[in-house]
Amino acid sequence: MRKPIIVFFLIFAFAIVSGCISQDSKTSTPKPPISEVKIDDLIPKEGPPGFRYLGTHDVVFLENVTGLEGVYQDSYGANLYIQVVNMSNLVEAEELIRKYKSQDFLKNLSYNPFEEVYISGHKATKITTYYTKAGRNAPHYSYIWNNESFVFLVTGNTETEEPILRLAWLVGY
Repeated sequence: MRKPIIVFFLIFAFAIVSGCISQDSKTSTPKPPISEVKIDDLIPKEGPPGFRYLGTHDVVFLENVTGLEGVYQDSYGANLYIQVVNMSNLVEAEELIRKYKSQDFLKNLSYNPFEEVYISGHKATKITTYYTKAGRNAPHYSYIWNNESFVFLVTGNTETEEPILRLAWLVGY
């Protein structure tokens, strides 16, 4: 009696796993390698549920380095931004991130605002700063990382980390 139950369980488990794999392969569209995309393709034109894409415009990132900025709004009215810069090579991209993280407003803090995280398989830095809002310290979150020569910065005017992180994952690179 025990053997048929085990066999049934194994067949059932195999069917479930097969269905999950089959569904995944049907619904997920592989992204092209980042070396084959244009910078404009790296700004998602549709936000996740609860986000509205407002448009894209040119942006000065740091020290006259220009790129693109996608602007989004969440269901609570917070503005969120994805900035993308295409440097000449990987070394320049990493140097731009180092310069960004060494700005006075980040290096003169009494605490370490940087935390290493991973986004879409890439090492990223979560930056947490605080500002005064209505007489109290309010957090501000940003994520910065690179994929080859592209540098990504995701930030917004919300005290909640979750929408910033969701938007960072939406980039997918």
